[in-house]
Amino acid sequence: MKPLSTAWRWSVRHSPIMGLARGVGGRLNRDRVARRLIDSAELPEPIRERVGAIVRRTRLHASEQGDVARELIAHAQDALRAGGREEELLASLGNPPTVARLIRRAVKRRRPLAYQIRRWTLRAAALSLVLAILAYTALLVRFRSGAPSIRTDYYAQINAPLRELGDEDKAWPAYRDALIEWAQIRERLVASSRVDPDDPDPEFRYPGADHIYDVPRDHPDYDATVEAFRAFRTTLDRAAHAALRPSLGLPCSDRTREIKIEGASSWISEPIEPSANPSEQSGLFMTLLPQLGHSRTIARLFAFDIQIALDKGDADRIERDIRALLGLASQLRREPMLISSLVGMAVHNLALSRLALVIHTNPDLLSAEQLRSLSHAIAGSKDTVLTLNLETERLAFYDMLQRSFTDNGRGGGRLTPEGVRLISESLEAPLDFGAVPDVDTPWLIRKADDAALPILGAITPDRAKIATLYDEIIDAARRTLDAGPDAIATELIPARERLERLANHRVGWSPLTELIPLLQSSVSQVFLSRAATDQTLALLAAAAFRKDHAAWPESLDQLVPMYLPSIPPDPFDGATLKYRLDPSGPIFWYAGADLDDDQGRAPAPSARVRSLRKRADPNAPAPDADWVLFPPQD
Repeated sequence: MKPLSTAWRWSVRHSPIMGLARGVGGRLNRDRVARRLIDSAELPEPIRERVGAIVRRTRLHASEQGDVARELIAHAQDALRAGGREEELLASLGNPPTVARLIRRAVKRRRPLAYQIRRWTLRAAALSLVLAILAYTALLVRFRSGAPSIRTDYYAQINAPLRELGDEDKAWPAYRDALIEWAQIRERLVASSRVDPDDPDPEFRYPGADHIYDVPRDHPDYDATVEAFRAFRTTLDRAAHAALRPSLGLPCSDRTREIKIEGASSWISEPIEPSANPSEQSGLFMTLLPQLGHSRTIARLFAFDIQIALDKGDADRIERDIRALLGLASQLRREPMLISSLVGMAVHNLALSRLALVIHTNPDLLSAEQLRSLSHAIAGSKDTVLTLNLETERLAFYDMLQRSFTDNGRGGGRLTPEGVRLISESLEAPLDFGAVPDVDTPWLIRKADDAALPILGAITPDRAKIATLYDEIIDAARRTLDAGPDAIATELIPARERLERLANHRVGWSPLTELIPLLQSSVSQVFLSRAATDQTLALLAAAAFRKDHAAWPESLDQLVPMYLPSIPPDPFDGATLKYRLDPSGPIFWYAGADLDDDQGRAPAPSARVRSLRKRADPNAPAPDADWVLFPPQD
């Protein structure tokens, strides 16, 4: 067994840490071999110093410096033995920096190929790193120096027509009065509700005031709700009269005010005029639309009043309320935003469904004149209400661009730090490179996001290119609305796919594609609403036929051309509206989303789908059933 001291010395000699230290020390003292050779050589002191200076300046590996030292020592010794003088020998050794550089160059040329490859690889990597740093610095300066130029007041453009209207053209004051009074009535109804909160049926678990527009007639609060409407009728009459006016009368704005309702726990929010300085505005894409929720409430009140009038057999009030719903839908359509168009269509469809319910429940209630009058009103609304406000969507996107990009005066510009923040907030999600990081995001990831922002600014397409691509899909949606359902597959979907391909190839664009509205579903909703309108017109024609002939028509052909100009087309299969007269009454239906006529078989409530996706995509899923429009489905 080795003594302890011997074992300790062995472990130190073979220790990895000591080996690393010796390696570092060897690199720091690479001339140690040459120094020993020079110190042991029998040379005059000036010659030894000159040789040592040359060897040190070569900065070669230790073994290479040893070889150089041996050659220089041998050269000096040979010269001295030949009788050379010390001064001549010093002169022959030359200037140390120059000689060392020449020797270093010659020795490195003789090194193996592997070394040469590694040497040039490291040089290329270093050069690439320097160029990358310079390029990133340039991108950083370019990105951080960019600032948007907010020059156009899009709110002023959109709100200009509103300023030409008089107070007599604006419906909102009457709606506001109705909302305030109903909130107070609802507060009392909820306080006195007789519902059982543990009732297993959800329709009976909440106060009747929560079920407007369709309180079940056997609901514990039904009678109280109907009685409350009796006191509310005068105010609702004023709202119905206001529904015939051309406009809601509210500005498009990013600012609102809250109106607290006395005697109620709720309030009304309404938009107020935006700032006249576009730089102080949040932008069209941040427009606040509280009037849409309030308009839905007004629509539900009209719908419930129709239910009350139907129970009482009040045909005049039914006609008045349906016209009010159609007027409210028209007012919403005139609102500038796309979502307003969709809400307007929902209100319009509510009017149609209530009218179908009236005819199904009591086909003799409405007179022939009322049927004709409502038919004309609904037909007139088809072209004015059942379309989309796309131009304001275009302006909202332009507004986003002007607040996110620089402006070179020719429509172009690059993404700015402010643009990254705006887009991130609009998406409520991070961009592909960089974002407004969440406070809980790890510090390293936040810093990596920040560091990547200049790259995002460089790869994002020019402002003009983005605007052109956005215009392309908006124009495709417009052409689709004009051409019909088949254009979804030929116009709208290809335009969207072009944007998606761009998103796959240009990462910087993909966040902006998320700002493009879901136009395919919106356009499909237009076609479906038009189809529902056509069906309602056919239903009114059939009801008028029944008034004249005391029986429903055997087929829709009997309605053309006296009661109906032509049989409406089916938006699903491209054929026509289907009709059958059963002993229980007439049935109107369209082929459902599966494009297959199932002879009026309606889907289960959980499977009702009115999508036109299968017309654009044969592989799209769809229930095996039809879209039955009359009699109304539960």
